[in-house]
Amino acid sequence: MRICIATSAKPGVFFDGTQVWQVVAFVRSLSQSAGGASARGNAAHGEQVFRAQGCGGCHLVRGQGGVRGPDLSVIGSQRSAEYLRESIVDPNAKVAPEYWVAKIITRDGASHSGFVMNQDTYIVQILDFTRGLEAIPRTEFKDFGIDRSSSMPSLEGKLSASDLDDLVSYLVSLRRQPMRSE
Repeated sequence: MRICIATSAKPGVFFDGTQVWQVVAFVRSLSQSAGGASARGNAAHGEQVFRAQGCGGCHLVRGQGGVRGPDLSVIGSQRSAEYLRESIVDPNAKVAPEYWVAKIITRDGASHSGFVMNQDTYIVQILDFTRGLEAIPRTEFKDFGIDRSSSMPSLEGKLSASDLDDLVSYLVSLRRQPMRSE
């Protein structure tokens, strides 16, 4: 079987039937890797902890919440309970580049802060936390820096062990819904 992408300049790759199914199994395993171990704790109470801690101010869950942090709507299908626990107690352990915060001061003294959406030689496009999507010409920069740490505060020591278990259990419960065949 030859696999190729019509708009690609690269030649197609040949796989036999067994290799194709190995690739399919591997790709499917990527979305299922987080589902192996279940979290201990009460997911319903974990949702209350999520709200009480103000997590929804930055995180989107099923269309509700903020956009300063990752969308958590299906995080239980994407990340393990251990990864989620680490993210809660040590948010700086692994910060994806799309959540690094650009801090720009322009020549007129205006301050801009947000996620870098796109950049090239002439313009940096950011999702500014107060102004929304902005394209700022590099010629206007007085100062430009990238903060690679997480803007999320650590909850280590702020939650009881059972509340932390419940919060992790709630996040693990946020999974993709299985597709229905009709």
